[in-house]
Amino acid sequence: MAKRVCDVCGENKDMERGKTCDKGHFVCRSCRNIGVFNDGISKCPICKTKLK
Repeated sequence: MAKRVCDVCGENKDMERGKTCDKGHFVCRSCRNIGVFNDGISKCPICKTKLK
């Protein structure tokens, strides 16, 4: 799996289940707080644009 540095926590994380915003910020799975019944955040915590 490809890796990328998360713009929130600064760690090199797998891109699986991570998302990017319209401005290109990457938010990893851990920072999105994905749980069994939770799809996590939907807006970028840095610039507040929608995560894709």
